[in-house]
Amino acid sequence: MAEEKQYIEKEVNYKGFTKTFKVEVKPIPPFDPNYISEEAYEKLKKDYIEEAKNRLADEKILWVFGIEQELQK
Repeated sequence: MAEEKQYIEKEVNYKGFTKTFKVEVKPIPPFDPNYISEEAYEKLKKDYIEEAKNRLADEKILWVFGIEQELQK
């Protein structure tokens, strides 16, 4: 059975502009105790969520930078 996709979504307002950012968290295979410990599995899930948050932050920075460039013109 395929896992439902997980997303992180955030609405950002900057100098009168609004945009909603949505990034997908990398899918993780179902837990298998023969392959990975439960502790390592939980850490992996947290790492994938953190990586998605970082991608969202990168997209936000690029968006803000683009707005600043347009306002400089």
